[in-house]
Amino acid sequence: MTNNASTNNSQAESVVVLSKAFLTVDEAAEYLGISRNTAYLATKRYRATGGKEGLPVIKIGGCLRVPRAALERMAREGLVEFDAA
Repeated sequence: MTNNASTNNSQAESVVVLSKAFLTVDEAAEYLGISRNTAYLATKRYRATGGKEGLPVIKIGGCLRVPRAALERMAREGLVEFDAA
């Protein structure tokens, strides 16, 4: 019974994450199935290359946010590949 409850909770969290227009870097990492560190390195690369490579991110105040639409496009087009170097 506990496994079913945790599965339902995980699904509910995914629905909440996908309903937001902008995700935190941690939420984007979870959505993509990558580590938090890899996600932050990918956002750093995005900013360093002027958006040519990496994980799309914008800065709102002092916070980094990942546009959900960009994540969905990356997943749809098979562009979810990051070089952590």
